Parts: sequence; C-alpha cells; structure tokens
Amino acid sequence: MSEYPLSLLDYFKVYENVIPKDLLSELHKFAKRKEIWTTHQFSNYDNTTFYDKEDCDISYIFVHELELAENLNKVIWDTLKTYTEHIQTFNQYCHYWNGFTGVRLNRYNKDHNMKKHVDHITTMFDGQRRGIPVLSVVGGINDNYKGGEFVFFDNHEVKIPAGSILIFPSVFLYPHTVKFVTKGTRYSFVSWTW
Repeated sequence: MSEYPLSLLDYFKVYENVIPKDLLSELHKFAKRKEIWTTHQFSNYDNTTFYDKEDCDISYIFVHELELAENLNKVIWDTLKTYTEHIQTFNQYCHYWNGFTGVRLNRYNKDHNMKKHVDHITTMFDGQRRGIPVLSVVGGINDNYKGGEFVFFDNHEVKIPAGSILIFPSVFLYPHTVKFVTKGTRYSFVSWTW
C-alpha cells in the first residue's frame, strides 16, 4: 500500500448507478416543486453573504420528507463506506468520519451556474457539529439538460450522471464550479461529512 496518491485526482471518485431508480424518480419529482426553492448564497469567513443572479437555487426543505431522506441517507452512508475503502488502498489515514449533513438540493435553471469555490464551509458546523467538512458528496438527479458541467481545477470535467454520487475532499485543494446550464434544468444534491 502506497501512503500517497499519484495525484489529487485519486481523491475524487464517481460511483455510478448507486441511487435506485425508484428513489431517483422520487427525488426528481420532489425537486420539481416550486415552493421549496430559495436563492443560493455564498458566505465569507466574516459571516457576510453574497449572491449572484446567475447562481443556482437551493432547498433544505427536503429533510422534512422523512422516508425519502432516510432512503437517500442509507445510499450516501453506503457510498461513503465504499469511498473510504477505496482511499485506504493508498492512504491508511483516511479511516473515519463522524457523520454527514442533511441533504441540500441544488437547481440550475437555464443560464444559471455556481461560481468557482471550495467547500470549506463553517456555518454548518457551528452548533452540535464541530469543525469543518471533510468530504463533499454530490449526487446527480437528472440527465435531461445541457451544459451544467462539474469542473475541478478549471479544466477537469467530471460527469455525474443521474443516479451517481461524486465524493471528494472539502478543502482548498479542490476548487470547483458548475458551468452554465444552456438547456433544461439540472438537479443535484449535496451533503458534507465531518
């Protein structure tokens, strides 16, 4: 076992077809509700927030749909275990995490994107959860859109087909963006481990 990966790319992984089709269908149906969405805002370290009219919409209301949330949480948990086993093949120090946040839905309408950023979020970890996120978990809900590519390091595109989950470290080494959607609406979800 090598202690270090060959590159930063070794630390992100897409698991395809891990979300069962019936759960994916429920997620997509839920995501189409108009009343659940609000404008996404970025937060700075001084707790100021800002947004851009081209930025995606978000929803935390999903957590109230308990059966749907429980089923998705199990999929996320199992995928995180698989990811940890993968990372341990070259880094023995990646062996635990305490849990993960409730799922947030993201909606990218035509001409919307998410600016380049890193997932070094502090606001979700200032109550019962202490610390900063360790891993980011992104799930694809649908494929019937164009554009909306998920990109690391300005030029490394990662496909997240519907039913798939991407996991990567939530640190400054992984700047990423979601490019503008050019047709349709892109739905995804995100959660963070600590």
